[in-house]
Amino acid sequence: MKRAAGGGPGGADWAQYGQIGMLLVTPMCLLGFAGHWLDRRLGTAPWLLLAGLVVGMAAGFVSFLRVVLRPRDGGGPGEAK
Repeated sequence: MKRAAGGGPGGADWAQYGQIGMLLVTPMCLLGFAGHWLDRRLGTAPWLLLAGLVVGMAAGFVSFLRVVLRPRDGGGPGEAK
């Protein structure tokens, strides 16, 4: 039995919310790794690692807010329909 793209009504929404964990963790891991690598090369441990983790958390949180606060179809109060 085949399903429609997106898994039926609202399926695209579930897929979108399923990526939230990756949106939060991925930037933190990548920037943390970059900070660690730079710390080893420059001898500044642990400062660039910590800076990378903080910037990664901020970037992940911004991505999270963009997904969660994205305007929905159907409009809301004060929106033209």
